[in-house]
Amino acid sequence: MRIGLFVPCYIDAGLVMKERRRNLTKVWIICAMFVLGIASVASAEEPQGVAGDWKGTYESRTGNRADFWFTLRQDGEAITGTLTNPQNPLLTNVAVVGTFRGNTISLQIPSAGGAVEGTVSGDTMTGMWMGTTRDWLRFTVTRAK
Repeated sequence: MRIGLFVPCYIDAGLVMKERRRNLTKVWIICAMFVLGIASVASAEEPQGVAGDWKGTYESRTGNRADFWFTLRQDGEAITGTLTNPQNPLLTNVAVVGTFRGNTISLQIPSAGGAVEGTVSGDTMTGMWMGTTRDWLRFTVTRAK
């Protein structure tokens, strides 16, 4: 008689455990769907780009400042565009080429023998520019709206 009393309880406990496992599985599936949904929304956002007009200044080691601007076009990681420095007639609409990966931009200024290495955060680009004097100059530019 004792065995008969415990068997239904054991079977009920087994059913309860199966139901708990099933509910827990549902919870995990819902959590996974939620996380995947957030990830897909985040990845659907437009990746940061650098196309557009950028205006700002660079500063020499002696503290002299000069204005300049880029007009950049982007195709994937490839960057093309122009650089203008109104204080230097040799740098008016000079071609620039380079790459943009993650938040790092690297530009070459072939005709002037210069280079730009910088970091982009939103509408601000900062970094170092090797000018025609072969000195690295600190620069900051912002994207024109």
